[in-house]
This record gives sequence, structure tokens and C-alpha cells, in this order.
Amino acid sequence: MDRRDQHPAPGAPPALPASGEDRYRTLFEDAIDGLLVADIATQRLLLGNRRMCDMLGCTEAELAGLSIADIHPAESLPRLLQEFERQVRGERHVALSVPVLCRDGTVFHADVNARSTVIDGRPCVLGIFRDASVRLEAERALRLSESKLRQSQRLGGFGHYELDVATAVWTSSEALDDLFGIDDAFDRSVANWSLLIHPDDRDGMVEYFAQEVIGKRRAFDREYRIVRPRDGAVRWVHGLGELEVDPAGVATRMFGVIQDITERRLAEEERQRFEAGVQQSQKLESLGLLAGGIAHDFNNLLFCIAGNADLAQAELPADSPARECLGVIGQASRRAADLCRQLLDYAGKGRVAKQRLNLHELIGDTDRMLSLGVPKSIELRRRFAPDLPEVEAEATQLRQVLMNLVMNAAEAIGPGIGSITLATGTMECDRAVLDRGRAESAAPAGTYVYCEVADSGGGMDVATVARMFEPFFTTKFAGRGLGLAAVLGIVRGHGGGILVDSSPGRGTRVRVLLPAARASAATGAVSPDPATGWRGHGTVLVVDDEEPVRHVARRYLERLGFRVETAGDGEEALARLGNRDAGPIDCVLLDLTMPRLDGAETLRRMREGGLDIPVVLASGFDEHDLARRFAGCGVAGYVQKPYLQVDLAERLRTVLAPGLHS
Repeated sequence: MDRRDQHPAPGAPPALPASGEDRYRTLFEDAIDGLLVADIATQRLLLGNRRMCDMLGCTEAELAGLSIADIHPAESLPRLLQEFERQVRGERHVALSVPVLCRDGTVFHADVNARSTVIDGRPCVLGIFRDASVRLEAERALRLSESKLRQSQRLGGFGHYELDVATAVWTSSEALDDLFGIDDAFDRSVANWSLLIHPDDRDGMVEYFAQEVIGKRRAFDREYRIVRPRDGAVRWVHGLGELEVDPAGVATRMFGVIQDITERRLAEEERQRFEAGVQQSQKLESLGLLAGGIAHDFNNLLFCIAGNADLAQAELPADSPARECLGVIGQASRRAADLCRQLLDYAGKGRVAKQRLNLHELIGDTDRMLSLGVPKSIELRRRFAPDLPEVEAEATQLRQVLMNLVMNAAEAIGPGIGSITLATGTMECDRAVLDRGRAESAAPAGTYVYCEVADSGGGMDVATVARMFEPFFTTKFAGRGLGLAAVLGIVRGHGGGILVDSSPGRGTRVRVLLPAARASAATGAVSPDPATGWRGHGTVLVVDDEEPVRHVARRYLERLGFRVETAGDGEEALARLGNRDAGPIDCVLLDLTMPRLDGAETLRRMREGGLDIPVVLASGFDEHDLARRFAGCGVAGYVQKPYLQVDLAERLRTVLAPGLHS
């Protein structure tokens, strides 16, 4: 039997036709792409395979009656005919993507490879059609994905990169180019990447990349600053990257992303500034509570010490040796009271009786004390600006500020040779300058007068400058209490601020800013004449929870000619004032801080009960602070503890009705 008569084995591919024509016919018909033959001269379709007929939705007989114009939309026909002419001119091969019109009117896109040929002596074109729908959909999806990626990177503020480790050359996305502020002309090498890094971060980043990332094969994860070439803007970025290594462990490629985190860093810095401000406010509030307690208890003790010394001194003959000792006790009491007022100043509870001052005159008044306080080895220089505007300030407190700063400057220089320069001038301060000068938020921008103390000492680092105004902070072996904290409190109480410029090896410059007085501002009030020799009459009720305080106040008032009654708290005082059979009370000397019923509540109940008796409040707090707190409450006057007899006499002389004194 002939081998050609045998059936193929199961699963074997079908045998090709024996003749060449049949073989080509089989290949033509079974092709997975559409095959089409057209006459170049008539543009008529001559032949198409089954796949082509399926694409067009027609039979082979129907296809033979069509032309090129019948299988392409009219709008794309001119371009296709132009390509057809290329076949006529002998350009043998054309590849293009064309729309194809089906017989039911639908259109699909096909990738066409066409070439000219000769069939039966006629010039023809052979076209191979492949449905491009899948490819075009994939390309559309790819373009959409790329668009979304670009948009996501733009919205997220990040871009990606790919580094060829061997060549040290990297490629980047459009978003990363925009973040870095570079264009296509930028040479994307690792060396040039390092030039984009902020100079202060550059050395550390280059070492990190070489030693940690490349050297130890670790992932790149670092925040750093860049300077964009496009606009010179400084931006914070967060770089992430992972290395790929070959089987030998050699790093070959790194892919990563870089994100712009400038807004986040700025927000973080703002948050830190806000938290620092809150912490500072909490410190002030806590210190204010502490100061209030000290002002009450400590001032009561001081009042007893100073008052009894004052009374004893008045009882002694003028030539008594004990008078000198009592004077020293009084002086020490006043210095202790000043320490208490420093606490109030720092806590923002102290208030000052301001008057118009010229800084040059104030420095001149203090010049002798400054010269005595500065060692001979230190030269005290002066550089004053002419025509300096006046300031509204309390002279004693400003002298304290000046002395403190000069003494600190002298201690910074130490035992060696050096110089301290006192300078004055004016400057325009905006909000940024005032914030840097630790001024209150209510301090307005404008013209400020400054007094500057500069020394040639060793200077301070950034951390020390940041803490120098904290209470009890010191770089000395032994602390000096509130120190510069009280200075800052005084300056802020005057509506000003303090600028500090210092660095190790360059000395320190401290500039105190004070608002320039307005031209229309009123001059400081003239203090009234002291009530020397003044005497009163009538009954004064002394209300205080401390018996020693009541004793001294009684002695003062009796020496001034008053009859005195006492009460240990507000409830006792109200009971006495309500007892009309006990006789009238002409004035109440009322302590503010007491247990059970304090002075404020006692005063309120007095007024609600219709008692219009003059009330003088006694407290460790400043009169201006008390006047604002008790405005409209019917307080006749205030006296600040610890006070002396002359202080009490002056206050009573100004608040009592004319009929009660002579």
C-alpha cells in the first residue's frame, strides 16, 4: 500500500497538499491575518481569504465586487489612496494603521502591511490585515495609566527615578524634573545630583549615599534640602530608593521616588514654634501662680519685718546706735521686696508707672554705678546716636536692665582684657523682627529705640542663646536666680523685645528694643508731695488673716491719729460692718488674699449690702494691675505690700473725705 494512502496518526498535524498551488491556497486560506489582493490599475479587490471576509462581514463573492473605497471610511480614504499611489510608483512595502469599514457599517482599526506584486501579469498590491483593536486598547490603557501616574505624582508632589549604578547616570519622570527645577539639558549624573543639594546638607548626603547606600547595600531613606536651579528656591525632599544587585552581589540599579515635603516641614516647624510658645505661656502661668503665692506670704513677712523696724526706728532717739541697725533691716526688706517684684515682672503681672525718658540721660545717671561694676581691665565704650527719640518707661527698672546686661557682659569676658560697648539708636521693626526679639504678640510694628550692650567675650552657641532667658538657667558655677528672665519680663512689660546675636568666639550683642514715644504722648505724672506730718481721725477697720500684719497696720494707723479695729478675715469684717451698735467705720484697709472669704468677695458683698465705706486694698500686686482688675468696684485706693507708714499716710490722705483728716 502507498504510504500516501495511510491516514495520519492521531494528533499529528494535517498533511500539506501535494501540489504547490494547493499548498499556497491552504496557507492563504488558513492564515490568522486577513489577506487581501487589489488591482493597482482599477483599485478593485481581486481576492481575500476567509479571515478577511470575516473581518469585513462578507462572502468571497461579495468581496470580489468591492473596491478599496468600499472598505475604508470616506474621511480616511485620501490618505489611503496616497499610500496606494506609493505602490504604483514601485515602493514595495508600506506599514500603517487604517480604519476598515465593515459591510454592516461598523468600523475597526487594522494594522496593514502592504507590498506590490504581480499576479497573472497584472500589477497588484497584497495587504496583510491584523485587527488592531486589542493593541489600540492596550495602548489607550497604557496612556491612561501613564497620565494617571503623572497626575498622581504631580498631586502628591513626588517623582520617580532610575539609576544605573555602573554609569552613575539616572533618568527621571517629568514630575521629578519639575520638583528639582531641571530641564532636558540637565546632565543627570550622581555628581550633578549632589550639586542640587543644599550646601549645608551636601557633604552629609554624599557620604550617606556612598557609604550607607552603595557601600552597605542599604535602602535610601533620607530627608534633605535642595536648591532648584530654575528659581533658586530651597525645598525639603524625602528620597526613597532600593538597590538591585546581581548574583555576584554587585549593585546594578536603583529605583526610587522623591517627594516634596516642604509644606510638611514648614508645618512641623510652625507646630514646634507654637508648642514652644504654649510651653512658654505655661511657664509664665505657672510662675505667675507661684509669684502670687510668694507675693502674699513673702510680702506679709517683709511687711512685719520692715514695719516693725520702721516703728522701732521712729520710737528711738535720733542719736541711738540701734537706728543704724534698723535702717539696715529696712534696706534688706526693700531688696527682698524687689526680688518678689522681679517674679511678678517675669510672670507679666508687674506693671510700671511710666514716664517719658531719654535713654542717654538714664545711662548717664547710671554711668557711675556701671564704671564701679566693671573691672579695670575691661574698657567701657559708648556709641550713642544723636537725636534719640524718648521712650515711655520706668527709670528704676530700665536701670536694673542696663546694670544686669553690663554685669553679664563683664562676667562673659572674665578676668582678661576686653571691651564692653554701650550703643543706642533707632530701628524699624516688623513682626518678624519682634517675634525674633521675643516681644509680646501685641507689640506693634513701627519705630523702636534700642540700647545695645556688646561684649568681646567668648560668645554663646545656639542652644545657650535659646535658653538664656529661662528662669534660673545659667552657665555659671553658681546661679543668680531669675537673672535675664527678669530682664526679659521688664522689657516685655514695657512693650519691647530683646535681640541677641552671639556665636562661639565672636562675643555677644544684646539689643533691647523699646517703642519710641509718640510726639503727642503726655508727660509722666508728677508725684504728689509726701504726707509728712499728716494726721487723720475716725475709725479704720484693718482686715488681714495675718496677726503680725494687723499689729503693724494698727500701730501705723494709731500713730497717724486713727482709732483702729481689726478682723481676721472677710466674714469677721462683714459681721463688724453690719453691727451698727458698735459704732461707725470710716475706712476699711482690706487684704486681698485671705482664707474663707477673700478681699474681692468681701468687697462685692459690702457693695451689694449698700455699704459705701471707702476701701483701700492692700496686696503684693502692683497698683496698676489691681486698678484694672477692680475697675468699677468702688475701690477708693490701693497700697502695695510691704509698705511703710509714710506710704499708708499718703494713700489715706488722698482717698479719705476732707472731714476725716486735718
